[in-house]
Amino acid sequence: MPNDTIPAMKMRGAVIVGFILIELCVGLGTKTDEASLHTTDFVNFYAAATIIHEGNASTLYTRSTQDKALSNLQQGNNWQYYLHPPFEAYTLVPLAHMPLQNAYRLWLVLNVGLLAIYPLLVASSIALINRKPYWGWLGLIFLPALTAVVLGQDSILLLLVITFSYLKLLRKQNFVAGLILSLATIKFQFLLLLSALLFTSRRSFFLGGCLTGIALLVIISAMITGPHGLVQYAQFLHDFDIHSGYGSLNPRVMVNLRGFLTGIIGSHDFRAWSLAGDITLMILGMMFLRAVPKLKDQNLFFAFCVALTVIASPYAHFPDMTILILPMLLAIDWVTSRQRWEIQEKFLIFSTATLFCLPTILITFSGLYWWKSKVYLNFGAIFLFLFTLAWNMWTTSFPQPASASPPFATQLPRDHS
Repeated sequence: MPNDTIPAMKMRGAVIVGFILIELCVGLGTKTDEASLHTTDFVNFYAAATIIHEGNASTLYTRSTQDKALSNLQQGNNWQYYLHPPFEAYTLVPLAHMPLQNAYRLWLVLNVGLLAIYPLLVASSIALINRKPYWGWLGLIFLPALTAVVLGQDSILLLLVITFSYLKLLRKQNFVAGLILSLATIKFQFLLLLSALLFTSRRSFFLGGCLTGIALLVIISAMITGPHGLVQYAQFLHDFDIHSGYGSLNPRVMVNLRGFLTGIIGSHDFRAWSLAGDITLMILGMMFLRAVPKLKDQNLFFAFCVALTVIASPYAHFPDMTILILPMLLAIDWVTSRQRWEIQEKFLIFSTATLFCLPTILITFSGLYWWKSKVYLNFGAIFLFLFTLAWNMWTTSFPQPASASPPFATQLPRDHS
């Protein structure tokens, strides 16, 4: 059998297994009862789509409008609200044409399907996935990704956006990469930090594409809600951040510096201290990227930027760890491409395994409820992963010269006798 047919057979196998997983997801979705959906984040997405569908887009970002829409879907207080940009809610309007339960099933199938075909998307650029496609299915057993699926979050879409942007950067299509990454405005805190770090590598065309995409999305959003609706959106986010009681943020379910400080030190929300720490982390990260020469292999560079984005973001909840699937795959691909493993490569494998396994370990000892599993401790695993990435980047950029002879060696005189 020709060797060039083996990868094709593997990828066909990946597609078959992926569709089987989708079918299983459909079967799971048909057993979903409507009462259990009221505790998911998908209710907020569905409510926002319903508000726009009913012609109330101009008041989308008011508590009264969202309270009314949510009260028609669930009973009791609304613990969360729709906080994403208007253009995302507009794309979800087709879901408002069907009952909540059916809309959730469709959203469930879409997200699991994207995880299932993920190996196909990255196989051409990640050698490890091309050789062993099953590595690309890490997302199907990565607890944050599974949590994002169950909650009906959009973290998997964010992973796809970042991945496609990375693939375009590899092909030196910097403007297109920036244009794609602008779609990460669905969680703009990640977009701002990641684009700043990538621009540190002196990709001016990337920043141009990113700014162009953001401008287009702002115009589209203004057309949906009106200019005043965008002002309401900014005020709505500010009020939500400082609000206490129901419908407020819970830093303990964050995996960033803010969540770590709140969980370790006490019940107080260390908003100001964590902001100062986030700025410090970003400055140090940018200084490091400027000090390290441009690597021929961009795997470690991009993985470093995404990992730093997560821990330095002011808002990074547990499901948002889904975007770390790409950095973990890039790290494993980097190590397996090395002919000889030094200590820094071994530590990178250890930190990657820790990052992948820690969420499952924490939930095992917490009564099987992820929000009670001290998810803020994942910050330590991400930081360790970030440190080992930086270590490998440094040693690769500044390799130690091999010594031709032992130090202090003396040359013996020749015997001319």
